[in-house]
Amino acid sequence: MPLAQLKRDTLSLVKLNGDRTDGIKGSVQKNKIFISRSDIAIEKGDLLIRSMPHGGTEEYIVIEPNFRMGVGGIPATYQAEVILKENTTTEEMTSSPSTAVPEAVIATVNTFIALCVTIVNEGASSPDKYASQFYRLRQELL
Repeated sequence: MPLAQLKRDTLSLVKLNGDRTDGIKGSVQKNKIFISRSDIAIEKGDLLIRSMPHGGTEEYIVIEPNFRMGVGGIPATYQAEVILKENTTTEEMTSSPSTAVPEAVIATVNTFIALCVTIVNEGASSPDKYASQFYRLRQELL
């Protein structure tokens, strides 16, 4: 199996000066990130952001870049030592709506959905009957 196939994570590099490089392929392991690219410079203090399929991100601070020159058919590689930043979005945080969305908002959305269903099922012939409720809930949501 080629080494490139092991690099399945998509990363972004954010330099201390704010420059950003997206679309970097790498392999995220515990306290290490492996990146087979020599055209970017990773330095201490840079941020590596991992994008995950569920929409969350993990942010890692580079402690030591550990650049290794390539040899033969093996490409140059960073074996960056990293630490996970505490304020990143994990799968657990995004999979639990109660931690991200207040209950009052969920209740308002549920009421709005129920009203829409009522209009479709019962009030299709006279939708004006529900107009005031609709606009009140719409304002709450916006």
